Amino acid sequence: MTGKSQSILLAGAVSGVITAVLSIFQPWGGCACCITYIGAGMLYVWHHANNQDHGFSMTSGEGAGSGALAGVVAGIVAMILGFVLQQAGMVPGPEQSLIDMREQGQFTDEQMETIEGIVMSPFMYVIGAFITAIVGAVLGAIGGALGASLFAKGEV
Repeated sequence: MTGKSQSILLAGAVSGVITAVLSIFQPWGGCACCITYIGAGMLYVWHHANNQDHGFSMTSGEGAGSGALAGVVAGIVAMILGFVLQQAGMVPGPEQSLIDMREQGQFTDEQMETIEGIVMSPFMYVIGAFITAIVGAVLGAIGGALGASLFAKGEV
């Protein structure tokens, strides 16, 4: 495995674990999770820069591209750990959200049945994974570009 791939996987895994842990603390934890995707990109550049012998340089575009990959890895890790935390009862799952919605009485019974059918569908995990990958990629790219300007000290 190349140093670049290793840095991407490490940064994504660390950020994904932090994201999953932060998701326990609602509601502010959800907002803080977005920062961890930016952190994935920055952590990638920092780790990759520190594993080079000398004269390391990286453009903002290179940092953004690899940071986006680190953000996607972070999203995948966070989704897997989030599912585990839901099954362990540490994070509310979709069932609890449906119960809360039903108790609030905002929707008719017919509307709640429709919402329940959509939310409990396995397809929702696919949609969630897709959205998480996009958010992780965009925010990871921002972090990678920032990291390149902060940590890549060589001449381009």
